[in-house]
Amino acid sequence: MRTLTRRVMESQEKEQAEALLKDAVSYIDRMACKGLLHKNTAANRKSTLVKHVNNLG
Repeated sequence: MRTLTRRVMESQEKEQAEALLKDAVSYIDRMACKGLLHKNTAANRKSTLVKHVNNLG
C-alpha cells in the first residue's frame, strides 16, 4: 500500500497519476474491507491522494 501511495504522490503527469490513483484506491478499499485499515483511515488516505491528483492539472 505504501508503494502505491508513494507512486501516486511522486507522479508529475496527471494522466499517469490518475491511472495509479485507480489502483491505489482499489487496494486501500480492499484493506479496509478486510479490516486491516479503519474505514476512516482509508477515507483520509484516499482523500489525500485525490487532492494531490486534482492539483496536478
